[in-house]
Amino acid sequence: MSPVMVSGGPGRRRRAIGVFLVLFALVSLGISWLSAREILQLRRSGLSAPGIVVEIVGHRDDKGTILYRAAVAFRAEDGSAVRFTDRVSSTPAAYAVGDAVSVRYLPGNPARSAIIDRGAWNLAPSWALLGLGVVLLLFGIPRAIFA
Repeated sequence: MSPVMVSGGPGRRRRAIGVFLVLFALVSLGISWLSAREILQLRRSGLSAPGIVVEIVGHRDDKGTILYRAAVAFRAEDGSAVRFTDRVSSTPAAYAVGDAVSVRYLPGNPARSAIIDRGAWNLAPSWALLGLGVVLLLFGIPRAIFA
């Protein structure tokens, strides 16, 4: 008698890995799109204001490395004082207390939408996620279809 394969073999596993890669790629592409949309909205509809770094906030990542973020204060167009903590962390700190920065924000909610304006670098995370999504698709689709 010949042995019967119950699990489906390596082809089935390869197809499952391909499907997982494609799904992960779609998530990566979706997050990239949402992130880019937010930054582009700030560029199109946002206002610019001069800001000043008022504090450097440290926090630890999962590996115990201390990462630093700038807390920035600025005046919105309506005259209100706004303070926010930048979303980007770095080691060493990218800014020092007293540094002047340019801020972009949406007029309806400056505290929630404010970012330090780094120009094209604000889109770097979106580009990285886009690249990851494309690579995962290039590896995943052949495995999902032709396994």
